[in-house]
Amino acid sequence: MNSRNCMILISGGARSGKSAFAEALAETIAETRRSAGPIAYIATGQPMDDEFQERIAAHRRRRGERFFTLEEPLLLARAIDQVAQDYDVIMVECIPTWLGNLYHHESLAKVPNRLARLADHLDRHWASGGTPPADPDREMARQFLSGNSPAPQPPMLGPVLAASRVLLVVTNETGLGLVPATPEGRRFRDDLGWINQRLATAAQAFFFSMAGVVRRIK
Repeated sequence: MNSRNCMILISGGARSGKSAFAEALAETIAETRRSAGPIAYIATGQPMDDEFQERIAAHRRRRGERFFTLEEPLLLARAIDQVAQDYDVIMVECIPTWLGNLYHHESLAKVPNRLARLADHLDRHWASGGTPPADPDREMARQFLSGNSPAPQPPMLGPVLAASRVLLVVTNETGLGLVPATPEGRRFRDDLGWINQRLATAAQAFFFSMAGVVRRIK
C-alpha cells in the first residue's frame, strides 16, 4: 500500500455529532479530490435486536447512495485492506463497537493482541509519516514547558487531498464520564483509551466533537 496514505481520527462522546461530521468530511474530501465512485464505509455494528437494526437503517438512509457499505464486526484491518484496493476515501464506524464485538466473540486474553495488531497495521500503512516519540507524554510536557507546544491548527486539508488514500476513523471518548462500576467496564474503558491514543498519534488530523461543535485538535 502506498506510503502516502493518511488517516483522520474523529472522536467525541455519544450523540456528539461526530459521525455526521465524519460523513460530511468524507464527502467533502471525495468531492475535492474528484474521486471516482462512492466512498467505502466499513460498519462494525451488528443488528442484535430490532432497535439496533433500526439505528443501522437510519444511518444508511442518512448516508445515501454515495457510500458503499461493508459490514465487518471483527476483522477490521482486513476489511480496510480489502476496500482500499478499489476506493481512495474510506470511513470506519466505529472503534468502540468493534472493541465491544471482540469482547463478545473472543476471550478477553486475546483482546490486547488484537488491539496491538490493528494499531501496528495502521501505523505501517496509514500513519502520517513521522516517527512518534518513544515517550509521547514527556515530549508533550517538554514542548509545553519550553513554550513550543503547537497550537491547534485550522482544518486545512492540503496534505489530506494529496494523499493516495484517506482513511477516516470514528471512535468514542469514554474517559469523560463516571468510572465504570464493573471490572469488565473499566477494562473496556482502558482498552479503548489505549487504542485511541495510538490512533491519535498515527493520524494526520484529529477532530473532536462535543454537543455538535467540532474542533481540530491536531
